[in-house]
Parts: sequence; structure tokens; C-alpha cells
Amino acid sequence: MLMLNKLSFAFVLAAFLAIIAASSLSGAESSSMEEASFPLTRTVIIDSSPSGATIWKKTGKEFECINVKTPGSVKLSFRSKNDVKKLSVRKFGYVTEEVLVRAADERLEVKLKRKDLFRSLDESDPNRLRQIRTNVKKVIDAFVTTNKEDPFGRSNFEFVSFGVNDQEGKPFFDIIIALDQNFGGSKFSKITRMRNKQQRRQGLVKEILGEAVADVLGQFRGIIGENSGLKGLSVTAFFSTSKKILTEHPEYFLKTYTYDYGSFIQYTTVRHRQEKTVVDEIIGFGFVSFHMLLSQIPNSKERQLVATGVMESGTIFLKEKSGGEVIQFKRKSGGGK
Repeated sequence: MLMLNKLSFAFVLAAFLAIIAASSLSGAESSSMEEASFPLTRTVIIDSSPSGATIWKKTGKEFECINVKTPGSVKLSFRSKNDVKKLSVRKFGYVTEEVLVRAADERLEVKLKRKDLFRSLDESDPNRLRQIRTNVKKVIDAFVTTNKEDPFGRSNFEFVSFGVNDQEGKPFFDIIIALDQNFGGSKFSKITRMRNKQQRRQGLVKEILGEAVADVLGQFRGIIGENSGLKGLSVTAFFSTSKKILTEHPEYFLKTYTYDYGSFIQYTTVRHRQEKTVVDEIIGFGFVSFHMLLSQIPNSKERQLVATGVMESGTIFLKEKSGGEVIQFKRKSGGGK
């Protein structure tokens, strides 16, 4: 019993000393932050599980790719010890995670969750489409699990969903993506404001194809291969048409006036109107949908080569804005199988 008590005492003492040491270390770190001079620039290690994700940094209202893979070093500037920076970690097949980085942080690890992009099966889907869907899902799941290089980590869009459907009697793999809010920057914004309808539509299609969709078609042409049972690929890219406008909104308020007539006091309430300038945001979206037979997609990951093939042989649909009509921008040429 005496030996047990001694051992118990020794264990408690060791634990107590460990707590004291940890508290001292924490206090030292806190003190170090207190003494640090701000603004402060320091390097923070960002890791993820699985690794190989791409790090994005929030600048203003949008995230921008900084071309750093996890685990990787990110240089950040803090205005004060309470300043917080926002990063985003992206990896194909996983849910995008946002990370808050504080001035005291030295290393952060993000656990990424798998994202099932495949849309639910429709009861009316024929068995052959169900089987093809199963085959394609296995191929893509295997690619996500085993491929260390993420071909879409720096892409300026997010995948929304996948599906398999019939197009003119042929099974197509259908991919839906959402372009980032700041897709294409000022160049794309300028295209959307062109007055000439034909030039505007041509510009929208070429910019979205060249900067996003050609990459998706080229990559998935290689991922899916020849033995999936599919005959074609389609990619629908949604883009924002939201805009902010200044409008005058009337505001009404009541003001009470007091009149002292000596023998009595009169109170009069008057309703006033004033114009207030506010910023209104009109939310909207458009989309461009590209459809290509697998046999006509160049077996290449070179964007320009794929884009040229789509313009020559693909079918393209365009909807410029919410509530607008869907037009067939281009019909496929050539007979491919």
C-alpha cells in the first residue's frame, strides 16, 4: 500500500509539473505575442489530410490562388495580435474548407471531407445508364483516392454535380460547374457589358471555354478513358450576372415642433421625406453548356487544342441571364460516334 501511495504521489506530481510547464510555455507564447511589434509578417505552415490540396488566400471579398500546395508555407501580415486572416483549402473530390489564421499560429492542419458529386438516380433511368453511372463513379473515386496531383486545385471554378444522361440516344457524362464570382476579372466583366449582341455572346463562350471548360473536358477525357460505356461529355458552366446599382430610396420620418404662445403651448408633428442613396444588388446568373462526343475531344490536356476542337465539332447552348432565353449558339458538325 505504501509503495502504491508513493507511486500515486509520483504520478500526480509528474502530471502537475507537466501542467505547470505547459502553462509556462503558453504564457511565454502569449507574452511573446504581447511583446511582438505590429504590423507583423510571419510564415505559417498549412497542412491537410489528405495532402496535396491547393491553398487560396482571401483578398478583399474574394479568394485568390497563391499556388501553394499542402503542406506548404504561407507568408501573412497581421495588423495586430487579434487580426485574423482567411485561407481556403481546395482539392478535387473534397469539400472546400476555410481556415482562420491568427497571429499566434505557427502550423494548422485541415481535415478534408470527401464530397459526393454524383446526383441521385432517377427512378426512370434505364438500367444501362445506371450501370454506366456505377462504372464512371468507380473510376472517378479511384482517381480521387490514388492521384496525388490535383488537376483542378488552381481552377477558378467549383464542381457542383455529376450525372449520366441520354443525349440523342447516346450516354453522356454530364458535369456542372460554378465559375468563381471574380472569374475572368475585368476582362470578363467587360465582355458581359458589350452592346453588340453577337460579339458579347462570342466573347462569353470563348472566354468560359478557354479559361475553364476546355480544362475540364481535356482532364475528364483522360480520367474516364475509352471503356466506360460513355459516348460523350457535356459541361455546363454557370456564371454570375449579379450587379450593384445606386438607387434613390425615399425615407420618411416624423418631427415634432413646439410652439410657445405664452398662454399655451402647441405641439405639431410633421411628416418629412428625404431621398437616401443606397447600393442595391441584383442577383442573377447565366450559363454556357458544351456537348462533345468523346471521339471528337482531342486526347490532350492542352487547353487551346481542346477549345479549338470544341468550336469545330461541339454543340453549344447559351443563356446570358436569369429569365433570358436559352439559345443554341452552335450546333455540332461532323458525324462522330
